[in-house]
Amino acid sequence: MPHLTRRHFLATSTALAAAAAVTPVIVRAAGATPGPGELAMHAATPNPEGVFERLFLLKGDPLAEPIHTILTEDGSAAPARWTPARAGCCG
Repeated sequence: MPHLTRRHFLATSTALAAAAAVTPVIVRAAGATPGPGELAMHAATPNPEGVFERLFLLKGDPLAEPIHTILTEDGSAAPARWTPARAGCCG
């Protein structure tokens, strides 16, 4: 049986904590359904006769609670757009 040292204990617990922290990201990136307050953004094929080059569909429940995050296909959060109201200017 190996000796239980402080260094071994810290290394093991750090590895387990890191795995626990990454697990939700892996599940989210695997195409899991978005939770309350989230919408998933999926690329769609636009009409070839239309004016859009790219088209995205938002999937989720917008009535569950206010939307605070839009998730891209790889599971990361889409960057928020800058608006004057968010910046605190213009009224």
